Amino acid sequence: MIKNIRIGLWTRIIMPAVLLASIPSASWSLAQTYKYLFRLEAHRVIPHKKYPQLDKGVMAVAFSPDGRLLASGGADGIIVLWDASSGKSLRKLIGTEETTAVKPSEVTSLAFSRDGTKLVSGHYNVNAKVWDLSQGRVIMTFRTGTPYSRAVAVSPLDSMVAFASWEPELHPEKFLAGRFSRKAGIVLADPLTGDVRRTIWGHQDDVRCIVFSPNAEIMATASANDNSVYLWDHRTGRLIRKLIGHKEQDGHDGITSVAFLSDGSIIASAGYDYTVRLWDTKTGRTLKIFSSIDDTENHFTYEFRTEALAFSPDGTRLACGSGTEGVVYILNPKSGNFVVALNVTARVTSVAFSPDGRLLAVGSNDGYVGLWENKFKDPVPLPPVENILKHIDGGKLEEANRLVGLAQEYMNHEQYKDAEKIWKQILEIRQRELGMDHPKVAETLAEFADVDAALGDVRKAEMRLKRAYGIAERFHGQDAKPLIQYVAGLAWFYNGQRNSTEAAKYYEQMIALKSKWLAPDDEQVGRDLFTLGFIYFRLKRYSDAEKVFQRALPILEKRLEGRLRDSNVSELLFGLSDVCEQMGRPEEASIYFSRAAALVKGNHWRVYRKKKGEKRTIDQKWGDPNSY
Repeated sequence: MIKNIRIGLWTRIIMPAVLLASIPSASWSLAQTYKYLFRLEAHRVIPHKKYPQLDKGVMAVAFSPDGRLLASGGADGIIVLWDASSGKSLRKLIGTEETTAVKPSEVTSLAFSRDGTKLVSGHYNVNAKVWDLSQGRVIMTFRTGTPYSRAVAVSPLDSMVAFASWEPELHPEKFLAGRFSRKAGIVLADPLTGDVRRTIWGHQDDVRCIVFSPNAEIMATASANDNSVYLWDHRTGRLIRKLIGHKEQDGHDGITSVAFLSDGSIIASAGYDYTVRLWDTKTGRTLKIFSSIDDTENHFTYEFRTEALAFSPDGTRLACGSGTEGVVYILNPKSGNFVVALNVTARVTSVAFSPDGRLLAVGSNDGYVGLWENKFKDPVPLPPVENILKHIDGGKLEEANRLVGLAQEYMNHEQYKDAEKIWKQILEIRQRELGMDHPKVAETLAEFADVDAALGDVRKAEMRLKRAYGIAERFHGQDAKPLIQYVAGLAWFYNGQRNSTEAAKYYEQMIALKSKWLAPDDEQVGRDLFTLGFIYFRLKRYSDAEKVFQRALPILEKRLEGRLRDSNVSELLFGLSDVCEQMGRPEEASIYFSRAAALVKGNHWRVYRKKKGEKRTIDQKWGDPNSY
C-alpha cells in the first residue's frame, strides 16, 4: 500500500522535490494527475483548544441511492445536502434542540434510506435521528444511551435502522483503578414508528462500525478496543462468526472502518495495526492483507492508518482514507495492487463512492469535501528492459536523459534489477559526455544508490552517496541550496542503518542548510529536529536531545495544523518526558507525559508507554475526546 522507509529511496524522496513537504509513496507523482472535480467548503472547523491537529471538520459523507445527492455531516452539528453533479449546496439540516455554537452536536455518521427520502444521522450525543428530506426536519429520534452514537446504518430493504447503544456497568475494582467498563450493543428499530425490534449485545466497548451486506442477510459490526469484526444474522440476533486477525499496535487496538463488496462476498476492515484486511464472509478466511507498517524500530517513519473504507460498486477499487497522512490510497482489491494516492491535504475522516461508481467523495477535518471522478487506472506493465537497452543509439546524452524517467518507473514497480541496468547505462553516458565531476553525474550516483539499497547492497549505496555528495560540494560549495538533497540522502541512509553518530552529523548539517534556505521555523526543519532528537537520545546525549526537542515543538505545533498525523507532536512530548526522566527530573517528565497522553487521547482510547519493563496505561475516564 505504501512503501516502507528504509535507506536511500532517492527516487521517491530525496530528489530536488525534497524542498517540498511530501509523503513517501511509490506512486506519489501519479496522484498529481487526478484533480478533484469540486472542493466543497462544507463545514465550519471546530478547533481543539490546545492541539490544532485534533481540529474537526467533515465527519461523514454519503450518497443518495440515485447518486444525485451527496450528504455531508460535520463537527459543527450541521448536515449539508449537495447536488453531486454540480457541487451546489441545496439545503442545510440543523438539529436545533441540541446543536449550539458552544458545543455542537457533531454528526459522525450518515445513511440514506433506499428510496432516498430519509436520512439517518448519528451524533456525538445520546441521539440518532431520522430526517425527512422533503421537509428538512427530524421525524424520529432514537435515544441510544451512548455518549456518542458514531455508527448508524439502514438496512438495504429499509426495514430497520441500526445504531450503537451501550449499557453502563460500573465495576468497583475498575473504578478504583480509574477505569470504567460498559456493555455495548446494536439496537435495531423501525425507522417510522421507533419501535425497537431487537438489541444485540456482544461488544465490550463503543460500537464504531455498523454495515449491512447489500443483500441484507448479514450485519457487520466492530468496536473500540476489540480487534475483531462481528458478523450477525440481524433477523435472529445470532452471531455467525468473528473475523479475527487485527492486532494491537503501539498500545492501540480496535477496528476503524468496515465495508462490504457490492455482492456481499467480501468484507474489508481497517484497524489500528496499520493494515487493511479482506475477508471471505462465508468462511471467515483472510483473503488479502494490505500493510503499511514499517518493520524497523524507527520512531519517526510515516505509518498509514486507515480511518475510512469504501468499495466501488463494481468492486475494482477500494478507497482507503488515511487518518494519519491526509491521503486517500486507491487499491485494486482483486489484484492486490496499489493504484494511486490522492492528496487531500488534511486528515481523512470519510470516503464514499456514488452508486454508479462515477464519483468518489472524501471528507476531511479541514471542513472540506472533495469530489473526484473515478477514472483511476491500474499501472501499465513495463516492457522488458532488454528491449529498451538494445535500441540505444550510440549512447547519446539525450537518450540518457530520456532513460531517467523510465528507470524511476522500474523502481516504482519494484523491478530493481532492471532499474540497475538502466541506471548503469545512464551513469556511463553522463560520465563520458559530461565529465566525472558534473552535477548530473552526482544526481545519477545518488539515484543509483537507491537501487543498491533496494537490492540490499548497503556498501555500494554508501559509496555512491558519498561520491555524489563530494561532487556536489565541490561544484556548488558547502552552503549551497542544491547540497540539501545530498546531505539528506546521507542523513537518512545512516539513520536507516542505525549509525547514529554519522546520522547526527548529517542531520545537523541538513538542518543548518534548510534553516538558511527555507526558514528556521519551516515544517521540514521541525521534522528534522524531531528526528535528530531521537538520534541524540540513542547516543545518550540527553541535553542535546532536550534542546532540539524544545526547538522542534513550537514549529510542529504551529505548522501541522491538522494536515498530517498528530503523533509527531505527541511522540515529541513523550521524547521530552523520556529525556527529563533520564536527566533526573521526574516532575518535568510527568508534565510532558501528561501533555502527550492528553493529545493522544483526543484520537485514541488508550496509550501505553513501557518504562523499565512495566506497562503504564492512560485511560479515558469519560470517553469524550472534547474534554481533552
